[in-house]
Amino acid sequence: MTTTGEFVDLSERATGSRTGTVAVLGAGAMGQGIAQLALAAGHRVLWHNRSADRLDRSGDIVRGRLERLVQKGKLAESVYRDAVTALEVTTDLAALADADLVIESIAEDFDVKTEVFAALEQVLREDAILATNTSSLSVNALSARLTHPGRFLGLHFFNPAPLLPLVEVVPSARTAPSTTDTALDVMRSWGRQPVLSRPTPGFIVNRVARPFYSEALRIVDETNADPRVVDAAITGGGGFRMGPLELTDLIGQDVNLEVTRQIWNAMGFDPRYSPSAAQQALVESGLLGRKTGQGFYRYPDDKPVVGTEVVSTPGQVTVRGDLGPAEPVVGLLEAAGWTVTREDGPGLLALPSGVVLALTDGRTAAVLERDLDAPVVVFDLALDFAATEHTVIAVGPRARTAGLAQARELVAAFSKRVSVFADSPGLVVARTVGMLVNQAVEVVAEGVCAAADVEVAVRTGVNYPRGLLEWGDAVGPEWLCRVLDNIAAVIHPTRYRVTPSLRLAAAAGSSLSEAV
Repeated sequence: MTTTGEFVDLSERATGSRTGTVAVLGAGAMGQGIAQLALAAGHRVLWHNRSADRLDRSGDIVRGRLERLVQKGKLAESVYRDAVTALEVTTDLAALADADLVIESIAEDFDVKTEVFAALEQVLREDAILATNTSSLSVNALSARLTHPGRFLGLHFFNPAPLLPLVEVVPSARTAPSTTDTALDVMRSWGRQPVLSRPTPGFIVNRVARPFYSEALRIVDETNADPRVVDAAITGGGGFRMGPLELTDLIGQDVNLEVTRQIWNAMGFDPRYSPSAAQQALVESGLLGRKTGQGFYRYPDDKPVVGTEVVSTPGQVTVRGDLGPAEPVVGLLEAAGWTVTREDGPGLLALPSGVVLALTDGRTAAVLERDLDAPVVVFDLALDFAATEHTVIAVGPRARTAGLAQARELVAAFSKRVSVFADSPGLVVARTVGMLVNQAVEVVAEGVCAAADVEVAVRTGVNYPRGLLEWGDAVGPEWLCRVLDNIAAVIHPTRYRVTPSLRLAAAAGSSLSEAV
């Protein structure tokens, strides 16, 4: 079969395969997406839900999506007719008896799922594959309730399933290798990008991505920061498509908080995964995000632009030493007309006023003022300093009255907008990226997944602008260790502990992909 954009071309329908008939349980958004994918891949689809009305509405939605593809010229009319004919809906589990592959996408409740699985085992053939779309429940614990655990595994799709290609394939400790192999083959035939994960809490994405939300929430907890500035730093400086606080509004504050609690509990209450007081307050107040009209933002109002546009008036600057991840700033200053001289030093930008600018290394501006005996302005990390839309800076007590205006003009040479932020360790992007890379290194070192799969997972499952191991290599493992160590010295030594494999890579000067 060949793929055409988001779907598999039904003109090359596979027939007679072991997974010829696919059953889907659940008619919510995810069930709709999975049913659509199975139909588009040429399977007969048996779609089950307890509510016939819900099935009818969901069936209309899927048919409507396929019809719109026909109208846009992305799907042949004959292909659409085949897909519609291949769909059968039912409220009777017994009607799924001849299914080759069953994918469950019902309520995220352990008891509800195990009850349904027990009923399914009474009607399914012993060689039928049974899969759960759970994102947070233990695949091992679910499999332990089955009579035939060898044919069971997790298939975790991402919403919207027809658009996001990632599928986490999660065999339990008792899953037969042939079941895993078949599941991987089927997902590839659907045009998906499967990655193999051990059945650990959060699998790959929900564990690795926790810092994207939790660090932003923690910054709000610690500094009462404006959510707009935090999100602008992540999108305008970090290159992410959506800010973490806006994203929690989209997901639902209650949903995001519950997943965090489940992973926190499953990971033995590790401080890295601890819930946020600010998010808890939103949930208790019923401010759940877009679905209630208010969360961190009010809807449907647009977010106002934050930060100040500053004109960069060229001046003189001395670069003292190598700037590490911020070294590209030197070329940008020269291109903007600044007179740049270089001398040995610890990696700083020195202005004639005596103010020193430094890329954050996890120390606050106040601490750097003490260490350097000079007025200090700290600026945040960027994905690409040449394309930075927004940068946050922190100003030490001495710098507030000595040359701050020129410091902002210097930052404006590589950033369209600048916001003065709380003097918080690691600021926003550096702190977030440091924790994300630390998590990615840890899951690979623990054998949760392969190094290549964690990169695929964050790029295709959550649309990160760069693979995390690649990003870690770009800024340097040694710099990341220094950032996390300095944050840990101020905030929480356990939460910001450096995973051993990252520390070893820094000591050996090796790439993260090789080190893990």
